[in-house]
Amino acid sequence: MRCSPPNWAVGAGSTTAFYTDGVRPSEADIAFLVAMADHGAIAVNAAQLLSDAQQKAALEERNRMARDLHDLVSQSLFSMRLRTKALQMAAGRVPEAGESLLPGLQALESLIDRSVSDMRALISHLRPVDLRGNDVGVAIRRFAHEVSERDGVLVEVRSPAVLPALTSDSEEQIYQIAREAIGNSVNHARASRISVRINLTWTGAVRTLTVVIADDGAGFDPEVVRPGHVGLTSMRTRAREIGAELRVESSSDGTVVQLQLPLASSTEGSPT
Repeated sequence: MRCSPPNWAVGAGSTTAFYTDGVRPSEADIAFLVAMADHGAIAVNAAQLLSDAQQKAALEERNRMARDLHDLVSQSLFSMRLRTKALQMAAGRVPEAGESLLPGLQALESLIDRSVSDMRALISHLRPVDLRGNDVGVAIRRFAHEVSERDGVLVEVRSPAVLPALTSDSEEQIYQIAREAIGNSVNHARASRISVRINLTWTGAVRTLTVVIADDGAGFDPEVVRPGHVGLTSMRTRAREIGAELRVESSSDGTVVQLQLPLASSTEGSPT
């Protein structure tokens, strides 16, 4: 048996040779098998390095896009809001014009405010998740607390004390899906109560991580994509990227979003 060199990705695999009874492998056979195993380890390590490089490049690009949106679009919207406010003040000093201009200027200001809010949400989604050394359950609980404090909505989170180790991509996508679902409950469904449940279940040899977000808000038709609303489509795409299944059920009594991620591979679900 040969140990992996330092800093190499560790995986599961074996090289097996079969011999007839009474025949033992020669030193040349052993050397050949070791060489084949080493070549396989090099290939696995190269694939891992490529995957890490691609992920790093994607995160850097997302950071760049977030900075550009903040520096260009967000600042432009802020300037528009200031000018709109100045026009309202000017119109207020001219009674004849103010009566016809003020309603339109106020509506424009509200539109700009919504655009700023949407832009901030988009920038937040683009930036990589900072788990601060915690698992995704702790990160979701922290976000839920922020929502409760900011919006006055009761958000309860129940999660195992310790979750299995996940890949950084899985953690980020799960967090963003939960964040989007909670945001939809607050902003669109106008829910007063939101619950988040994170569970681990076993089916045979397969362990599954399940995240359920439920609210008591106004329901909607999950099959209808409303103009300007891409949150549900984004959630489904995120789930698909990590091999998870996303289900959405909605009625007049509220909405339930369920995410199920199998943890069958050696790279996910291993003990921390």
